[in-house]
Amino acid sequence: MGLIWILSPSAVFAQTGSITRTVAAGQWDLMSVPLFADPTNRFNVIATNVSNGSRVYFYDSGLTNFWGNLKSVKGWPTTVATKPILPGESFFLHAYSNSGYTMDIRGDAPAGAVTNQVHERWSALGYPFPDETVWTDTALASNLPVGSLVYFWDAGLGKFNTFRKGLSAKGGWGAASNHILSPGDGFFVRQPPGSAPFLWIQERGQ
Repeated sequence: MGLIWILSPSAVFAQTGSITRTVAAGQWDLMSVPLFADPTNRFNVIATNVSNGSRVYFYDSGLTNFWGNLKSVKGWPTTVATKPILPGESFFLHAYSNSGYTMDIRGDAPAGAVTNQVHERWSALGYPFPDETVWTDTALASNLPVGSLVYFWDAGLGKFNTFRKGLSAKGGWGAASNHILSPGDGFFVRQPPGSAPFLWIQERGQ
């Protein structure tokens, strides 16, 4: 269940990178972790600074639904704490209504191509490198079939901005063609009915 993540066998760790996510009290963030942070990107290591009372929600592609839990004074429940978060996977965090937080995540960027599963319908994804990039510069934007939707989260407004791939210019994405993905941004894609799953293979800077 969830995302399938594959690193090319020839890939080794590249240079160290970092991302910072600041979330206000009561705010939602859809984020990804485009780094390898010790040990093995476990969620409790990545989300150490998240305020008590906050919640996390992971998308389960098999059930087409979310699952998650609350951070208590004892920390995250084991099923959440031990979950690995690897480059290309995204998830929701909801800050406690009385307390925001800042997450500073450091680690090594993938050195080779990163592959993630794009499911038949919904997929929770993120650009798997700690770089700012244009949506239409990703292999995913090119490979999604006409009729697909991409959902970019607007944290300030607390809602999705949704774009549909058509047959027009600019790769079919219209207004989404200039959308900038910041390091650590997550997003959702939805393929049209009857589409086949495929592997999104992303090289850095392409």
